[in-house]
Amino acid sequence: MTLSPLSRSIQWLRIGSIVCFLCIISFYVNPLTYSFTVLSHPADLSPFSNQDFVDAKDAEETPSVFDYVAVSSNVNLYHENVSFNCVFSPLINPQNVTLHLWYQDENFSSIELVEIETNRFVHTSSFSHLGQYFFNISADIGNQKMKSLSRSFWITDSLFDKDADGMDDEWEQYYGFNPSDSTDASNDYDSDGYTNLDEFTMNTDPLDADYGEFVVYYIQNHFHLIFLTICFLMIALLFSIVGLRRSTKWI
Repeated sequence: MTLSPLSRSIQWLRIGSIVCFLCIISFYVNPLTYSFTVLSHPADLSPFSNQDFVDAKDAEETPSVFDYVAVSSNVNLYHENVSFNCVFSPLINPQNVTLHLWYQDENFSSIELVEIETNRFVHTSSFSHLGQYFFNISADIGNQKMKSLSRSFWITDSLFDKDADGMDDEWEQYYGFNPSDSTDASNDYDSDGYTNLDEFTMNTDPLDADYGEFVVYYIQNHFHLIFLTICFLMIALLFSIVGLRRSTKWI
């Protein structure tokens, strides 16, 4: 049975499609090995210095029985130790010095501090929940219960992202977002269909709905797929042309 030129062209096109399909499958079945370097940034290189005793004396507290109340850092990595320090004024004999911690407007815990030297009390804890914590310290002075001002600190998985929303604090500040508000990650300021977190990931401008940026990002991140698709179409077209030429010779 003699095939028509159109049938032969379709047959060659099918053969080319199968060859291209096998090439694409072999590309993904045999994964490429990528090498990368993980950069470990010391804490003192972050936007928030990880120094001890970052809080100053409470000038507002009346009477001023607390010379010093502080947390080891405003931003701390989860599962790492966080130190709380409290120093009382001289000639004061504080009793029942207690650290009060709460998280997301809920009472968290009350922990008695340990006196390591005269009128200096400390406590060290680690935290597993990400977010903003609040604390104050209370003590019995004579027959009065005294309490320090409330302070806050952050537990995060990156010293560059204190609210743990996936966006670096410096990037948020640059574009006018709040680095202390994790909810802004899901916002879409320029109404282009991409959240602020998406824009941070793609390194695009979250204030400008420029769709050309997304086209460039897509091409950069799907280059292999686009390249293989173009190759597939070119090889299929080549097989079709070859088949058509051979078919016309056999007529």
